[in-house]
Amino acid sequence: MAAAVAIVSHGCSATCDSELQGRGSPRARPIETAPPTSASLRSNKKVIALQINGEPERRWTVAPELSPDTLRVECSDQAATKVRFTSDVDEKIFTVSGDEHLQFEVILSDGTKALTEIECIPLRIRYRGDYGAGKPSPDNFAADLSAGILERHLQEMVEKRKIPGLAVVVVQDQKIIFQKSYGVSDRKTRRPFTGETPVRLASATKVLTGLLMLSLAEDGVIDLESPIETYLAKAPAAWRGIPVWRMLNHTTGIPRLLSQPGFGKLSKQEQAAFTYRQVFDRIKDLPLDFQPGSDMRYQQSAYSVLAMFTTETTGKSWDELLELHVFGPANMTSTRYGDSLGDHPPGYVLDNGALRKEDYYYPRALSMGGGYNSSANDIARLFKSFSAGAIVSMDYLKSQVFRDERIADGRDRYGIATIVKEFENGATIGHSGGGGLADIRYAPDAKVGIAVFSNRSGSDIAYDITDEISELLLGKKKTKAGAE
Repeated sequence: MAAAVAIVSHGCSATCDSELQGRGSPRARPIETAPPTSASLRSNKKVIALQINGEPERRWTVAPELSPDTLRVECSDQAATKVRFTSDVDEKIFTVSGDEHLQFEVILSDGTKALTEIECIPLRIRYRGDYGAGKPSPDNFAADLSAGILERHLQEMVEKRKIPGLAVVVVQDQKIIFQKSYGVSDRKTRRPFTGETPVRLASATKVLTGLLMLSLAEDGVIDLESPIETYLAKAPAAWRGIPVWRMLNHTTGIPRLLSQPGFGKLSKQEQAAFTYRQVFDRIKDLPLDFQPGSDMRYQQSAYSVLAMFTTETTGKSWDELLELHVFGPANMTSTRYGDSLGDHPPGYVLDNGALRKEDYYYPRALSMGGGYNSSANDIARLFKSFSAGAIVSMDYLKSQVFRDERIADGRDRYGIATIVKEFENGATIGHSGGGGLADIRYAPDAKVGIAVFSNRSGSDIAYDITDEISELLLGKKKTKAGAE
């Protein structure tokens, strides 16, 4: 399979954490012959063409508000990887290998500069197809998971990707059929990483938001087909007529708060004190980024507006609604918002090949898009509640999530706060977060849930393992051209 790139920027793939991902500034080591100050790319547009080792070009959207905007490229220790950027007026070619890092600037025509970092990550260990004893059987998933090399494979991935701690759990209906943990939750205390270890869900938080909105919709509290102005009387004229469900699949065109220069200049304390209403007031008079339904741009701000009118309509806080409609019915005990100013699990990031603690914060006003913490065991309880129909009935869930008109096609097929993936023997719903922190997947027809949690962002390990186990149980992943 071809090498892949996890791009952390707005409008990026599902491996993105959020609008806040990509902060921090590791030391730069330019690979060009030119000095670091001249390592730059001029562009009149924000969309740049990116090519890895001569593969087909893909588009990367420059995000000036991030510092830096990080592009993670799979690199080999044995051979150099060529990275080629092309704009409408310029071109840059770099080579990277091993654990190398490179920073350079994209200079836009309006004078703004976007600092970009290329970070090498180890080559992915691809699905080998030999975990199970034979052809996967929906009647004996447990045997498929335990009969072959899966555990050794997981250990190998943890070591090669420098993951401090990892937890994997697979649930079929009401039974845990595979569970394994590796490493430590805190490198200083050496406390073991277990199924109870809390982890930042990052953008995988959207699974909880999607379930809550589906539960409210099934109860008749919120109509996903109704236009936004049904619940938001002061909706701007440009927003009127946009159905609520578009707020959940990033196709509204509603402007993004973090794209506005003023917000980035606020202190952490000021950002953390923001309310849903303040988010709305900051973006309501701005023009739409695009006409509703004509494009998809990953963001969090529309989720904040959704939370604003949902809490105002119900008279309950977001946390109260989650407890009533999701956490309570699922018997979840350790899932909650992580205080942006310190009350969150320790996490790590790779800095020039070495692990360091990650500087992290997340405003509550955007938390329904990426600010909750959970554990593998709590998500196992969530999977059991899926299968029992305790949060939303299975028929209703499938009727809402798998409707083609509600699925936006990008790098991934994006539905109601969920990424829809199709395999030879069934489709899954779920979401990844933090570029490797968390991945939550559920196959409604098979009643199988897979959760992978780690405490290192940017590794893609949770995303990759979840895909590999999905392929083991459900057959090869399908693309537009067929199975991969």
